[in-house]
Order: sequence, then structure tokens, then C-alpha cells
Amino acid sequence: MGRLGIKPQQTVVASKAKYVVSEHTFAHSQNKNRDALFWKVTVRYNKNLQTDDWETKEAIDNEIYWKYDNKEELKIDTYLRDPAAAQSLATSILNLVNKATINSELPMLLFDVLAGDLIIFSRGRFFSTSGTADELELRIIKITKMPSGGRTTIVAEEK
Repeated sequence: MGRLGIKPQQTVVASKAKYVVSEHTFAHSQNKNRDALFWKVTVRYNKNLQTDDWETKEAIDNEIYWKYDNKEELKIDTYLRDPAAAQSLATSILNLVNKATINSELPMLLFDVLAGDLIIFSRGRFFSTSGTADELELRIIKITKMPSGGRTTIVAEEK
């Protein structure tokens, strides 16, 4: 999925973050790819070395099953021993993976932005379950900069 790396994940938009408005957008689309959705995340922890058995904790998103008819399960083996830590990991991973991606083609406004950075995105019309779209905080997943054409293409997700 390309979301893990050595850069710490920003949780708050920086004061110097780029602000993108509708007038900056050349092309825009949003989708939730069925292949990247997971109904359940299972974290296996506290392995018994004699019997090779694991304890498990799960996080489930039933909306993925109802809306997309998807029962894909992501299984993760860990060295964790604490059940609370395993449950927390399962929940946070499920929250990270089931997000819609936003593709936009913009001018060179984001030339100094890197993957992982947060930007503020404002559009008059936007696909959102909350119904509001004044300003969304987006995390850049992928950015392609084309100085010769004066354009930047981004793939992002809601924070």
C-alpha cells in the first residue's frame, strides 16, 4: 500500500501548509477501490512457542461488507504480548486502510510538498459522507511533479 515509512505521520496541519482551492484544480476524481478495502483486521499476538498458537484481536468494519460486498481480511503477526496494544493496533490499521483516494491535477502550487505531508483542500463540490466539504485535510500519498508542464498530480486521502 505504500503508507509505511520512516517519516513520522503528521497529525496536525502545519501553519505553513498549502491551501488548494477549486480554481487551482485542472482535474479531480475520488474513488474507493474495492481491492484496497478490508472488512476485518486480525492482529495475532502472544505466540505460545510450545504449541505454536496465537491469541488474536480483531477490528471489523461492517460497512465495507454491506456497501462493497467485501469480506477481505488483513492478518498481521506481531511480537506484542499485551491484548490492549494488539486491539489498539488492529483498530488503528483498519482506520488507515479503508479510505477513499482523491486524485487531482494541480498547478505547480505543491512543488515543495512531499508524500506524507498534509494540505488543506477546499472545493465547492466534493464527495463526502458528512455532507460538508469547505475544507478537508488531506494526506498526500503520492505526488508527481512535472515542472516542464507546470503541473503536479497528487493522490491523497482524508486525514
